[in-house]
Amino acid sequence: MYRYLGILFSVLPLLLSAQTQPRSSTQWELAVGTHTYALPGVGGDWARFNPEVFAGWGTSMNSRQTLQLKLRMGFSRGRYQGDALQMQATVGFYPVLGHHWVPGIELGAGYQWSFYPDQGWSYGVEGWENRRGPRGVKQVPLQFSLGYRGTKGRWGQVEPFVAYQLQALLGYSPDLSPLPVSNALIGLRISPTKN
Repeated sequence: MYRYLGILFSVLPLLLSAQTQPRSSTQWELAVGTHTYALPGVGGDWARFNPEVFAGWGTSMNSRQTLQLKLRMGFSRGRYQGDALQMQATVGFYPVLGHHWVPGIELGAGYQWSFYPDQGWSYGVEGWENRRGPRGVKQVPLQFSLGYRGTKGRWGQVEPFVAYQLQALLGYSPDLSPLPVSNALIGLRISPTKN
């Protein structure tokens, strides 16, 4: 976990300095957290927590900047399901309450590639068969967040946030579709200052 926090704070200055012509409607996002697989409807226990990291970019879709389109990439560790790369596109609503508090809700679609740690089994067309290479599944992410919009600094406006994301993994197996996954995240959103 400390390694991922180190990545968060070492990559942040690079993201801020990489903007040559920042726009106020653009927002960068970096978050770390944990994820777990769960089967609450059928009595399945929560699996052990696994670390993950997300990086994303968003742009406002209206003049009040309450609607945003975001593209997000992530990496998550998994002891049994394998490491995974994910890509998500979401549309979010972010009203500002009391000039500083920013609750948010996002809904979108994505794709996840899982790389298994060993040559185990996966459910295929003809039943259980040996796994070969990465496996891809579709995602439907729903995220709730709460951020605090601070004052503008030299590079722009920084907003720390906490988020809880639920995902439905479609196509995991015929018996477990959709498979619920939950993510608990902390991170930063950076809106560069307009030149």
